[in-house]
Amino acid sequence: MPETVKVREDQGIIEVRSYGRIVLEDMLRSQKAVDRIYQERGYTKTLIDVREGTQLPSTVDLFIFGIGLRETYVGNAGKFAIVVSEATRPGLELIAATARKRGVQMMTFSSVEEATGWLQAKSQLGRFLEWYPSSSHRSANARLSPN
Repeated sequence: MPETVKVREDQGIIEVRSYGRIVLEDMLRSQKAVDRIYQERGYTKTLIDVREGTQLPSTVDLFIFGIGLRETYVGNAGKFAIVVSEATRPGLELIAATARKRGVQMMTFSSVEEATGWLQAKSQLGRFLEWYPSSSHRSANARLSPN
């Protein structure tokens, strides 16, 4: 099987490594494993390393896979970072673009470090929610309130 799925416990990331000739069935099998980890352990960040892939499925299969990500459990709440090589970039950017158009957080990167950094970064909403309770803005807003 040209894909392995494991958990990076220290970072709270699911890691999928793909190598060699990758077929749609391998991708679907890995997707089920990622969904199972999400359901059992709650991990929502997935790092997919495809730099060692030598052949990807057809463009049609890649497009269909990208469309289907929204329907998976982790696709609804997950964040996916795909590390690509020059050979795998076109097909995987198709998956990422297709998934993003359907509301899935997915980006491609050239290095594991960039991808991990993006996965670990907080969203703007997350940063705001951490900032707001500790700020003096709540008391200022209370003074402006008519009640």
